[in-house]
Amino acid sequence: MSKRLIFILIMIILSNVWLYCQPTALDKEKKIKEEITEILHKKYTHFTGAILVAKENEFSTKIYQGYSNIDKQIKIDQNTSFGLASMGKLFTMMSILKLVEQGRISLNDKLIDFVSGFRDERAKMVTIRHLLTHTSGWEHYWQHPEYIKNAEEISQIADYLPFIKTMHLDFTPGEKYQYSNVGYILLGAIIESISKQEYHSFVAQQIFEPMDMKQSSFAFNSVLGDNFAKPITKDESLTKIKTNQRGSADGGAYSSILDIEKLIQQVFVAKTFLTEEALKELMGNFNNEENEFYEIQGGFKGVSTSLVFHDPLKIAIVVLSNQDPPIAEELTKDLINLLQENIMREKAAVLLSGRVKKANVDGPISYANIGIANKGIGTASDINGLYKIEIPKTHFNDTLTFSALGFKTIQIPIKDFLLNPKRNINMEEIAMDLDEVTVHGQRFMTTTEGLKNVSPLASGAYIGGGYPGAALVSLIESPKYPAYIKKVNVHIRDNNKEKVFKLRLRIMAPDANGNPGKDLLLSSEIIESRLKKGWISFDLNEHLLEINTPVFIGIEWIEEMNNKVNKFSAYPRISSISGKNTNSFARTTSLNKWRSIQIKLFLNADIEF
Repeated sequence: MSKRLIFILIMIILSNVWLYCQPTALDKEKKIKEEITEILHKKYTHFTGAILVAKENEFSTKIYQGYSNIDKQIKIDQNTSFGLASMGKLFTMMSILKLVEQGRISLNDKLIDFVSGFRDERAKMVTIRHLLTHTSGWEHYWQHPEYIKNAEEISQIADYLPFIKTMHLDFTPGEKYQYSNVGYILLGAIIESISKQEYHSFVAQQIFEPMDMKQSSFAFNSVLGDNFAKPITKDESLTKIKTNQRGSADGGAYSSILDIEKLIQQVFVAKTFLTEEALKELMGNFNNEENEFYEIQGGFKGVSTSLVFHDPLKIAIVVLSNQDPPIAEELTKDLINLLQENIMREKAAVLLSGRVKKANVDGPISYANIGIANKGIGTASDINGLYKIEIPKTHFNDTLTFSALGFKTIQIPIKDFLLNPKRNINMEEIAMDLDEVTVHGQRFMTTTEGLKNVSPLASGAYIGGGYPGAALVSLIESPKYPAYIKKVNVHIRDNNKEKVFKLRLRIMAPDANGNPGKDLLLSSEIIESRLKKGWISFDLNEHLLEINTPVFIGIEWIEEMNNKVNKFSAYPRISSISGKNTNSFARTTSLNKWRSIQIKLFLNADIEF
């Protein structure tokens, strides 16, 4: 046998061995199914419902547990029809988007262009986008006397409108978020007004039929057959299902796990049912956001449902149950954890990104500190609030912290990002209670504390690595307390970059160990300058910053300097001089551990006492 033939045979054998060793889609599906079954056996032995966990081209696992009708011993399967509760709002969203695609409406159109006669004048301000995003100002209709009186007779959109039109808005449209079923009933009314079709018929024709969702409907309870998952609830008032009721635009449709799988495949995976622009609106919750993770839940007596979809990984999780909430939501969280653990085993690192924003206000938080506390992994958001940070596998079990002056700190486990690595962070402002300062006629004295005259022996201090959030601070003391910091002056040793640099002032109280601790400023003071050499100053008169102990004062680099920083390329360097017992500290990036350094910074503070 020739050497060439022997070589070919060896390569064939090795390739077959390699192929045999690779996990197949069936292997992965079997493994996922076993792991889900283990979760059910450990925590959800009494769960009744259907579960779908799928990843494109890898696995699609469906699990059924319990009975759709325990009296008749009918087991749940892929065609069992479950009540969806508010998860059915998805069909209303998709219907609105279909009308937008057809050019018949815009998301910025006014509600009163389609439905009029509202008692509250502010209804004239409500747009379709407000209704979709739960920012219209209306809340729920359940406690309205007319609804309570006629609930059993209501089955059409038109049945809701007379009493909804009398309801007052709780706030000006667009002012804030408030979950609203009224908003979705009004979306149903808009659909009827434009399409000249009854809402339920429009959804059936435009959503269910094109996607071959045969078990999905807004059927009257009276026509639900044995294939319907009968509610199992602790609420004794639901012992008998009202036969003349059915769902509406705010929820209450019926569907099966197979039908929801078809919807996910066509809408989210293949992206053939909605246009790219429409899907972007849906994924972004109509808030002009770039989201890669979509989720929606529903809950009512004997109904608990959840759907989540992760776009980059094409992973879907659906739980449909005929039990009381929040069982679907809780089980979904455990399934997400399961997939995250699988990802943690497979990935070497994950790149997290998004925007840091003010909660309830449309605005970015510039230069927020982001990182794993004391682990040397950190960054800062840019001027537009955008951030990117790579987390290596060794830190998947750690917590990512978001910190910004004047805002409440947020901490999120890294593993919670693994299925949703692109995430916007909403930070809540800290309420500022300014204590009243009473001056009893005494005269204040002013002093400048710190290094004032730059020594000929001064060198330039910088932080190697150049990561946003790197900082240098020195301890400054006042002759007497209480005292007020009026201005801080910092000397720039050199800046050999032509670009503008940005430095942020940091003033921090010492912690119990004498290290830099709590921030004392409630808003950022940032200097932008091209200065090559000389003093820069931060004016603090508006801050009314009172101190009662010595404080650490210094500067923070808030933009990336260089990937590889040395003393010739760092910008700017701060004038400093070597010494012992200097009470100076440095950190290499946002939220990293402070380390003591044997230099004193040429900075000083104008202090009034």
